[in-house]
Amino acid sequence: MTSFTKQKRGGAIGQLDDKERIEMARSSKTSQAELYYLAGDPNKYVRYYVADNQHASAAALKLLHNDKDLNVRCRVANNHNTLPETLAQMAEDKNKYVRQYVAGNKKTALPILDKLTSDEDDAVAEVAKKTITSIIAYNTTIKWKSASVTIRKTPHKGK
Repeated sequence: MTSFTKQKRGGAIGQLDDKERIEMARSSKTSQAELYYLAGDPNKYVRYYVADNQHASAAALKLLHNDKDLNVRCRVANNHNTLPETLAQMAEDKNKYVRQYVAGNKKTALPILDKLTSDEDDAVAEVAKKTITSIIAYNTTIKWKSASVTIRKTPHKGK
């Protein structure tokens, strides 16, 4: 457990100071319900660490997807728990860095990635192209491996 005590953790989160709430937002031991609550925190650093937490729920990330702070939105776009629907909304963000993180997230739907390949920012377009290539290569490998397993399972009829 992190340095804040179980007693403090069991109390109201709102009574914790900024440092304790940041620590809580960063912790892998913080529950999804607590992270969801912290997603509404007025401190941008607390929200940043919620968005960066790989245990944050899709609901908490959805709450943060249009945060006023650029760094928070970038962390949401980069989080593997962010839903494709949320990423699709974020692909329309005015900031190129948010779009670049969306383009690099393998959970972004292929039609959205395809659209991002013609983004006004060259870096966003390049990341989208690389992600599409990576997804296609991965899926081709999976199909090939599945086919080879199927072939091995087919009984030999020659003998």
